[in-house]
Amino acid sequence: MDRNTTENLSNGIQLNNIKEEEKKSFISKNNREQKACTSIPQTATTTAATQPNSPITTTKSFCAAVDDASWLSFISFAWMFPWMWNCYKQRVCTDPTNVNLWRCSIFDSSNVNLKRLEHIFNEEKHGSTSLGQKPSLTFAVFRFIRFRLFLACARFITFFVKPTRLLDGSINYSTGVYFALAIFVVEILRVLAYSATWAISYRTAIRTRGAVLALLYRTLLGAKSMRVKSSAEVINIFANEGQRIFDAVTFAPLVIIGPFVLIGGLIYLLRVIGPLSLLGVGVFLFLILYRQFLA
Repeated sequence: MDRNTTENLSNGIQLNNIKEEEKKSFISKNNREQKACTSIPQTATTTAATQPNSPITTTKSFCAAVDDASWLSFISFAWMFPWMWNCYKQRVCTDPTNVNLWRCSIFDSSNVNLKRLEHIFNEEKHGSTSLGQKPSLTFAVFRFIRFRLFLACARFITFFVKPTRLLDGSINYSTGVYFALAIFVVEILRVLAYSATWAISYRTAIRTRGAVLALLYRTLLGAKSMRVKSSAEVINIFANEGQRIFDAVTFAPLVIIGPFVLIGGLIYLLRVIGPLSLLGVGVFLFLILYRQFLA
């Protein structure tokens, strides 16, 4: 073995050692961040218990901003206000308080959701094999999102709760004040319910798209050949089909609950206004179809 070959081998070994060290440091850093995200800071509790007169100090969380948000902040998107305000002030990248806004939530990461979807899909394959049927990825995805989907549908139903009682012609100011306050409270709850539907649907769609694309990516890594699929078709699946999955999960509550809302609205209009109300509904549907043809 000549001198140049020996030098190349030694340089390659050194590069491999450097890469292994960088990989280990990167993995250990991610593990520390995940532990910091999943653990509850105890600094404030310990300080308050041991030193009652000392000021309470809090430890800044390494979680994503959406994970630190309360339920009211989550459904009203208030946790995004600091980010939007700093965007308006053009100091998003310079403000150190925005470091967690750019961090992906560990619960929305593709690795975590891939393991869950893969476990559900393996159960689907075992069950289908025992019945002599082909496994369905669609049914596995439905099991993956069914709880959050039903929760979003329930929130979407409450959006259509409205005061529907028609008052008579009598004037009663005390009753009117009560009804005005009741309508105010109901409208606030309706807005929060509608916002909660989109908040849950968006996050469910993010997890579903990440899990399905990660499962597809792992399948491609283990495949020896793509058979009849070309590289352009595979890239198209990752680019376009991923967005279609996101849109399908996002708008699923509207598609599921929409017909029931339409039927309930028709029944209410027939009882209150009469058959003439069907004319307005027909005009509305005609304009929707007409707009589709124009597009």
